[in-house]
Amino acid sequence: MLDSRTVCLSTHSTHTLPTRTLLKRCVGVIGGIVFALLSFTAPSGAADLLDVYRKALEFDPTYAAAGYEYEAALTLPDQGLAYLLPSIDASAGRSYYAFYPNRFANYGSYTGETLGLSLRQPIFNIARFLEYSQNLVRFKLADVQHDISMQEITRRTISVYFDVLIAYDAQALVDFQKKAVLEQLEQARTWFKAGEATIGDVHDAEARYQGVLADEIEAKNTVDIRLTTLKSLTDTDYDALDRLRDDIVLPPPAPDDLNSWVTLAKEKSSVIKYNKYNVEFYHGELVKNRAGHLPVLELNAGWNQTNTQSFYSVADPITYKVVGLQLSLPIFSGGYTSAKVSESLAKLNQARQNLEGSILDVTQKLSAAFWGVKGAAARVTALQQSVRAYETALASTKMGLKAGTRTLVDILNAQQQLYSAKRGLLQARYDYIINLVALKYNSNMLSGDDILIINGWLTGTNPG
Repeated sequence: MLDSRTVCLSTHSTHTLPTRTLLKRCVGVIGGIVFALLSFTAPSGAADLLDVYRKALEFDPTYAAAGYEYEAALTLPDQGLAYLLPSIDASAGRSYYAFYPNRFANYGSYTGETLGLSLRQPIFNIARFLEYSQNLVRFKLADVQHDISMQEITRRTISVYFDVLIAYDAQALVDFQKKAVLEQLEQARTWFKAGEATIGDVHDAEARYQGVLADEIEAKNTVDIRLTTLKSLTDTDYDALDRLRDDIVLPPPAPDDLNSWVTLAKEKSSVIKYNKYNVEFYHGELVKNRAGHLPVLELNAGWNQTNTQSFYSVADPITYKVVGLQLSLPIFSGGYTSAKVSESLAKLNQARQNLEGSILDVTQKLSAAFWGVKGAAARVTALQQSVRAYETALASTKMGLKAGTRTLVDILNAQQQLYSAKRGLLQARYDYIINLVALKYNSNMLSGDDILIINGWLTGTNPG
């Protein structure tokens, strides 16, 4: 099994999470298989999806920042525990007392020194207990956020990779169309000189050729832009990327039922989990602020030593200890506590609405992705048949041209139809993959295993 949690073991040390994090994220993975997969090297001159994924894990600043954010969140449970443990303070002082005018003999200037050690231990302090609980919830939030970041780096890598392939394929199809239209243009000019074609045929071929040249410029610019985006993710210039094989079988989503995906997402979706924990956090915030009206009981203990007993005479150093309980009851804070209760109640209601909104949003996205997968798979089947039909139609049109029953315009139209069908087929295949990724992403099922599966659909033959 390989996922982003596993691949983190091979990332650059600058972005490596603490040992505690790695153990938590990589538990259950068979090390030998992992390192064998990660040592895979793409064919010379071409990179595949796994290569790009590894580079993204090593370099992507957004993913690296999420790792450091999670590293900071590991301290939250300890911070929360500190609210319940005693606090100990030490103090020391040295002061010079000068009396003037010195009218009395026992009013002499002197230096006083004090030493002190104090301890405070909360016994009954609801706010502090809730601070501890809230820090645990904040850690859960950070844990879910880290899961989201790992899902996101997987999703973005696949998306950016296939954006480049789409641009490559669009450029290849434009080159195919350019070659075919140029051939027809030259043939039209030759036939026009021989009196076998009209000037209209020549002008029509020239217009189509100029249109293809414009498409060629746009296709090249799109390739450059998307390669730049890929470099911003991986810090690597790629001369070649593996493309989709033509013979891949696109399986239906598993499970092949939208309600099952929605049920799965409500249980596992990181976005929904995040909003659930957010509701828990703000509920704790409300209870904590209401506790501002309650008394606080603390244990106080101290040790002090001083060499001054009064301001008018110097005494031998004395030492005393103190142990006691202190009870404090808030009476009036200017309305601050009541205002904080009102604020936290409003934020709790906001968090509840955000939770409901996230469930609806995830459900909508799952529905769009599920039917997107189904629709793309159906389009692939239909367009494969269309391509074969248009190829046959083009061959028949060329034979008709030789027989004198078809014109050059018919040839150009047939070529355009074939070009459009091929482009639609490529787009449908990519739509299938992107929607499948979205389906798994929104149900929190996307992992590095999907990188391996999709990588198996690629071939070393490069489109660029």
